[in-house]
Amino acid sequence: MTVTMCPTISPRLESILDRTSSELSPFLRNNLLPYPAMTTASSLVGAPTYRVIGVNDDEDFCMCCGKTGLTSVVWIQFDETGEIRHFGTTCALKPQKGFCVDKEIKRAVVTWKHKVDSARRMAWKQYRAQGGTVTALYEDGKYGRQVCGWKADDISLYQSLVDKILHP
Repeated sequence: MTVTMCPTISPRLESILDRTSSELSPFLRNNLLPYPAMTTASSLVGAPTYRVIGVNDDEDFCMCCGKTGLTSVVWIQFDETGEIRHFGTTCALKPQKGFCVDKEIKRAVVTWKHKVDSARRMAWKQYRAQGGTVTALYEDGKYGRQVCGWKADDISLYQSLVDKILHP
């Protein structure tokens, strides 16, 4: 039986097991190597497979732990049934879930953050072009009081512009 290690376990551990498996007694080799938690979900015949659909803010709670007020959720599809569920980023990355799609989740989270940052920059330009006013934010620093940022005076207008960009 060929055992493919989960990417979160690392190829290093797989090579250690391959190297030491020939030195193990037959009993230990048969009982240690096929450990299900160390195999990828897609490497076993009949094992469930998962696919990351994406990350967004359509929901604000985790279907796993029930935490609410989340700024983004990860959408994961169970390929055998087609069921799609959403999880907070922390719950989606937990190894005990068995998704073994950590790289895809991390890539989707980074992509979502870039999309939100870009939407905020575009909304800021639109807000200023529409005559939106701003207030300077000050910070007392080593060289005295300095401007450290800007805040939109009409937050609801700015947020509506961000939402229009994110959800056309």
